[in-house]
Amino acid sequence: MGLAEKKALHDFQTTAWPEMLKRIQTAAGYNLEVVPLWDTLVPHEKNAPKYTHFFEQFFVLPIENCFREFAKDDFTKSAVSSGIKKITLSNTKNNYYTTDWATVSLPEVNLEWDLWTNVDRLDERVSTLKKAIEKAL
Repeated sequence: MGLAEKKALHDFQTTAWPEMLKRIQTAAGYNLEVVPLWDTLVPHEKNAPKYTHFFEQFFVLPIENCFREFAKDDFTKSAVSSGIKKITLSNTKNNYYTTDWATVSLPEVNLEWDLWTNVDRLDERVSTLKKAIEKAL
């Protein structure tokens, strides 16, 4: 990782990430723990200039949209907040298939995505995450 990638990650962690985490927790309606495994989510020269945009598209927006759906009724919101305590974000497998994106082992959700590929599949990631959580609960 060169200086540009290190700077992109540092800038993201200190400026964009705190606000994105707040957005996720607001959508969830509870203090959901979200843990990015930063050493696996390092920008590379291809995505360093757009790292914030890609991170939001691959992780933040799908989580927000999914949890907004769960928060629409009290029964579902209660079930989700009781069952899901932590979401881990990583890129250890260079995964870019939505079918392999979300795994749930209560009380934790693991989201695995390559921060460069298939940025336009937001709706598929939301659907996959929602189905995985519903099945586990």
